Amino acid sequence: MSESYNKQFNKPHTTFSQQVDRLVQRGLIVKDIEKAKKQLEIIGYYRLSSYFFFLEEKNNDNSRSHKFKKDATFDDAIRLYVFDQKLRLLVMEAIERIEVALRSSWAHKMSECYGSHPHIPSFTVYD
Repeated sequence: MSESYNKQFNKPHTTFSQQVDRLVQRGLIVKDIEKAKKQLEIIGYYRLSSYFFFLEEKNNDNSRSHKFKKDATFDDAIRLYVFDQKLRLLVMEAIERIEVALRSSWAHKMSECYGSHPHIPSFTVYD
């Protein structure tokens, strides 16, 4: 069994109110507490935490300080999250168009070379 399965994890459960409180204690400006709690409930603290990274001050060694820049807001993190979500959807749409075009081109070439049903093997059965 892997060593990671034997590791003890001891982070306590936190409520959405406690999560917002932690962010505020670290210097994040939260204008609407109830809205922030609802967004944490929907998105999740740890999923959203990767967007907090861009709003944090860095330590001298460039590591995370977990302290927010003086004007950083919860809404800034949400805007980054929504931007990333929209960008991801645009990229997926573009990939889907490329996939369909390649598949169509491939199918056309296959039928040109091997007939209308190139996916069906033409086996000869010997007696």
